[in-house]
Amino acid sequence: MGESIIGITSNFLYKVIYSVQDKEHGLKFPIEKIEQYLMTEGYKRLNLECNKVLIVMWKEGNKVFIGEKTICFEVLSEELKEKYNQKITSFIILRYKIFSDATLQNIESAKINLIQNKLRTCVSNMYYSLHNGISAMVEHYKLMDTNNLLENINEELDDEAFLGHFTPAALKVFLNNIDDICKEEKDEYLKNDKLKSGRMKSYNNPFSWIYPLFYDKIISFEDKGNELNTILEDMTNSIKDISLDNIAVDDTQKRSNFEKELKCSLEIVKEIINNDERNSAKYIIAVLSGYFSYAYMLRQLGDYDSLFEIKVKHKDIIRWTITSSQFIEIILKYLNINTNEYKNKIQVINARSSKGTLSELYMETELDLMTTTGIIIDRSFNLIDYIKKLHKKQGYTLFNQRNEIPNIDENSHGITLSKNISNTPYKCFISISDSGIFRLDIALSDYKDNGIRKTINTSYLEKFIYKEILEEDFQKLLSEQGSIVIGTSIIYENEKYSKLQLLVKTHEIIERRYERIITQAIQEIACELSSDKLLIVPCVYLFRDTQRIMGPYLRNRLSRAKLNFENFDKNIEIVFVMISDTDNFEVEIERACTWLIEKEGIENNINFQHIKMLDENIKLILQGDDNDIRSKFKNIIESYEINEGKEVIDILSTEDEYYGELENNNTVSIKDIAVTIEDGCEII
Repeated sequence: MGESIIGITSNFLYKVIYSVQDKEHGLKFPIEKIEQYLMTEGYKRLNLECNKVLIVMWKEGNKVFIGEKTICFEVLSEELKEKYNQKITSFIILRYKIFSDATLQNIESAKINLIQNKLRTCVSNMYYSLHNGISAMVEHYKLMDTNNLLENINEELDDEAFLGHFTPAALKVFLNNIDDICKEEKDEYLKNDKLKSGRMKSYNNPFSWIYPLFYDKIISFEDKGNELNTILEDMTNSIKDISLDNIAVDDTQKRSNFEKELKCSLEIVKEIINNDERNSAKYIIAVLSGYFSYAYMLRQLGDYDSLFEIKVKHKDIIRWTITSSQFIEIILKYLNINTNEYKNKIQVINARSSKGTLSELYMETELDLMTTTGIIIDRSFNLIDYIKKLHKKQGYTLFNQRNEIPNIDENSHGITLSKNISNTPYKCFISISDSGIFRLDIALSDYKDNGIRKTINTSYLEKFIYKEILEEDFQKLLSEQGSIVIGTSIIYENEKYSKLQLLVKTHEIIERRYERIITQAIQEIACELSSDKLLIVPCVYLFRDTQRIMGPYLRNRLSRAKLNFENFDKNIEIVFVMISDTDNFEVEIERACTWLIEKEGIENNINFQHIKMLDENIKLILQGDDNDIRSKFKNIIESYEINEGKEVIDILSTEDEYYGELENNNTVSIKDIAVTIEDGCEII
């Protein structure tokens, strides 16, 4: 890990140069801490050569230059080079980067869960994005502490569970001391025991960090451009709308006391919101504490409560996830993390869209080609305004799939529009909920167009919809801070294909190569296992959208098989073995047989067998393992040999009845005759 964060080089002036490599997270050397450490190693500060951005020290006539991005030693032994590398790495890494990475992963997962309608998992990831984000801020705060005010706290850096959770008990002691917290120095309550909760020390209590972490934004709350000012309003409204009626109503639950304690604390927070000055420090930290505590409650309900779907409204989950996502952006800026990749108005995440999203607004049909689900993250989003603006754009109407205008009004929780894509067989249906969740369904306009389904290049269609609907229409309706998150599209034509079939369809060269390898292997097996009574004719028909096999194709296969068969005559039974990778197999047996008899003069008995090949069966052949397919062919051959033996038994049974009375004393049993005859056959 250290090597990826700190690079070590040298030049003709400096024996060792340490430089920060992790540009993405904006990491810097804590120059004051490094200075203090080098003083314990015998280095002294050269005040005359130091400035605001560079500290210069010396030892035994050799200098070291300490900057935020680079540290240069004129002389340093190999032993000390590695020692200092490890020590400096420990100064800059701590757990700050680990927590920030976890924060990004959690909020990304929460968005994925939201799009896929997995609400329980969503609230869990949403909470952990907040907790890991605050943990990252705490680590960063301690890292930047140049006055050693938190020296005792830093002794516990190796404690894996340094920051506790936003529990009701921790919130209670915080609210009991909230007035004094706002009067004291910002770090005061990290160092005394007043915010201790159970085994959780004051500096382990996550609520005790709210004031110091957001102190600079609190004192500049009125400043233009203060992101906290905007997000706090959303947090306040979310807390105001929390329904406490469903909390702590069942005393039989293990979490009853837990919920009662949270309910009392949230009532205090609501009281502060209603009565205290909006811009005061007390108001701000009360809102933040209430928001974090209820996020913890949501996570508890999602993980453990069987009545989660009843107690928590779908719309509230979406609202809290969106607000939390916007709050994470403030945390990322605090951590100096490069957020350029998150500034795109439209973010495509690596998660499959969900057919279950807004399924009450859109009815699936056989004409569907593609579905994309997503969410509009925009605090200014209003469903009715959004629909009105979209409706003014070219091609949009309120007509639904049945070409009817649905019964909707300004209180509707979800609305579906349609957009006609001019001079094409496609139509787009856009369903949007009042919480910003949406789905785009691309379908054929008419059943008569269904024939072109297999020839549609869905990759280009998907890109067109992205540009036409999302970029040209949706994106232009966003506010400056708004964004759109979408999952990967569901391509219905691909739903019926296996993974191997999809791979083959990426290029015709792959299809030809695979079919050649498989055909050659199967033809060799068929040739080897055919007998003087049974000709196996394999017909490999893989990776096809249609499975109809006609007479000329069978004639060609038969001609090839006969080339390896000496003394072919009408007594040899012909078995066509169709090797296919779908259940959609169709062969017009009667017509094909008639064609072979009339066109080729075939007088033999003709039979058909079908072997369905799954991905794992095909992969075995491609890897050179033919045991599985060989076993399937042997089973087919054995079935014909058994039938042949049965016919012999039937004949012998008739003869035995006729001759039985003539030679009673010299009769051989039917069973013995059958076995003798079967044993005399060449069984391959």
